This record gives sequence, structure tokens and C-alpha cells, in this order.
Amino acid sequence: MSIDKGKVIYSEEYQLFGISLLEVRKLIEAKGFKSVEWVLTNETGVVEIRIKSEHLRAFNRVKKQMVERFSEYLLIGPNQTYPQLLVETLIKQHLWISSAESMTGGLISALITGIENASKVLKESYVVYSDEAKMKLVNVQSQTLNEYGVTSKEVALEMVEGLSRLTNSDICISVTGVAGPTSDNLNTPVGTVFIGIKILENIQVLSCFFTGDRESIQRQAAMTAIATIYKELKD
Repeated sequence: MSIDKGKVIYSEEYQLFGISLLEVRKLIEAKGFKSVEWVLTNETGVVEIRIKSEHLRAFNRVKKQMVERFSEYLLIGPNQTYPQLLVETLIKQHLWISSAESMTGGLISALITGIENASKVLKESYVVYSDEAKMKLVNVQSQTLNEYGVTSKEVALEMVEGLSRLTNSDICISVTGVAGPTSDNLNTPVGTVFIGIKILENIQVLSCFFTGDRESIQRQAAMTAIATIYKELKD
């Protein structure tokens, strides 16, 4: 709630994961909500919704409808973020997290360390941008790089497995992909990203494709990793 030129303005922000900005806009427009202003953005890498109104009754009504409509898309809020909730969840569950990042260049660890008490959960973080770094630090095999290319499910898997052996963390993340603006030497489409996630003994590799400029693709990759882990721990 804020005061704007003598008027009381009710305002809250929410984040969604697993749905595009265009899809959210279409669903909101189809509802035809009145007396409430909607602001949509995906600048952080996930969809963010801000609702504002001078009318408390309309504000609460629309907020309730929004929560009901978007609950399946890991809706969080008001005024929460996935990095914040992930750090809080890791602290509660006494879990350590580590990352090995290529195309995100340390963005995942930066998002985590931007949250208070991150020192209680972030154990180690590596930027393994070059092939040599991937082989030296997280034990990616040269044969795997040659056979599948650096942007591949196989490399993401070896990265997260190697990181797990290196750090012995409860949760490990690896990221490899093409953020652009140009492709790699195998002409992998810009926006192709593979994210390795190991939670205790369970391993998965997400195959993703993001659109936008270089920074947008990096943000989407980082937030996808963070939101996915939060969802797994929450469930």
C-alpha cells in the first residue's frame, strides 16, 4: 500500500513460472478485470505481475481470482522472489547448494548471494566458461565434448555429476547453452540451454529453449534453474 497524491494505492507483485508472458496477458485480457491496473514484465527471467488499485474491495477480489487462476504455475507472492524462497527453503531443510555455470557466467550464484543469509546455503560456485575449465574443474570428458558438443545434454550431465563429486553438496546445478547473439561452431540455435540438476541422489537434465537477447536468455536460464529446484523442494 502507498500514498499517491493523497490517494491510497494498493499494490502487490507476484511471480509465475512455467507460463509465457504472452499467455498470461491473454488470460488476463480474457477476464476483463476492472478497477485494477495490471503491469506485466519478464525482465527478471520469469513472469512478474503487479496489480494496483485505489479500490480495496476490487483489489482483493482480483487478487483472489488471480491466485486461483495461476496457482498451477508456481505463483508466489506478494512481493516474493524465487531466489529468496529458495534460500529460505534451503536454510529450513539444512541443505547446501553449488553451481557450475558456463553460459550464465555466475548469474545463478549472484542471484543466490543477493539474498540475506546466502552464506548458510551456498557452498561453492564455479564459472567454467571454456572447454578446458569444464574438463579441469568438473571432469567433463574431452570425448563427450567432441562427440556431442559443449551445448548438449551429455555435457550438462557430466558437469553436474562432476560438481557433485567435487563439492559433495546436497544440491548441484550445471548450465551450458548458447546465449547469442551468434551460434556456436556447431550452429546450435541461439537460446538452446541444458540445465543439470542434482538434488540428493536424483539427477535430471532440463532441455530448454529461450527467446530474447543475450541477457534475457541468461536470466531465463538462471531463474529456470532456481525456480525448478524451489519447486522440487517445495513439493
